[in-house]
Amino acid sequence: MGYLFLITLLICVLLLGSLFYLLARLRTPHYQVTKQHVISILQRAIDQQLDISEWHIFIGLPIQHDPELEQVRQTCQHLDDTQQVKPNCEQKLQCNEQAVEEINHLIDQLKRQGELQC
Repeated sequence: MGYLFLITLLICVLLLGSLFYLLARLRTPHYQVTKQHVISILQRAIDQQLDISEWHIFIGLPIQHDPELEQVRQTCQHLDDTQQVKPNCEQKLQCNEQAVEEINHLIDQLKRQGELQC
């Protein structure tokens, strides 16, 4: 009878240990975009071809691997917060003139940074 208790306890400890090991080894997913992808998102935003859901993913998830892209994301988030961009009837992003100018400036800035690094 005592052996059954020890075997059950050992199995529980092994299962819990395995679970904690797996959870410790798993990494949390993160949003890692490139400059080219950000430029593509911004260009499609200007052209009113960007889905509003993709826009919200872009502005909602911090970009931790590149401070320059994070600054671009924060600028876009500010445009969204100030209602300079909004969805149209087809659920595509629609920008006002001031937002288009700001996004064009961001695209030019990203392209210049890419040229300097080559």
